[in-house]
Amino acid sequence: MHKQVKAMAEKTKSERRRRKRYELSGNAYAVVDSHFTQLAHVIDVSEEGISFLYTGQEIEKGRNINMEIFLYNDSKYAEKVSAKVVNNLTVSNKSLLDFVVLMRCCLKFDRLDEKQQKNIVYLISNYSSNPQ
Repeated sequence: MHKQVKAMAEKTKSERRRRKRYELSGNAYAVVDSHFTQLAHVIDVSEEGISFLYTGQEIEKGRNINMEIFLYNDSKYAEKVSAKVVNNLTVSNKSLLDFVVLMRCCLKFDRLDEKQQKNIVYLISNYSSNPQ
């Protein structure tokens, strides 16, 4: 039963997305400005959206946020990126302390300018485990 539910969720997700998400193999981070500034670890990215892991106060579904996306060991980054929270999930993680809640936030980019688009494509091409 569990495999069927997971397969249905994957099918629904792929139907909603028009672009493939690329899992990142490098150290990509986002500084998120919602209620307060948070540091998040980027998990995957596409030309239309991004997901990241974070701890702290939940970022509400439907909320518009601004973020800076950067790489730990590279001077490339995308600044003032605007996105809308599409989903926010609690992630089970046995290695963290019981009181630490790990969240996965999935976002859809708002309008990206040309420089932001180029930086997202650079991120995918140079730091994903399965580049374009």
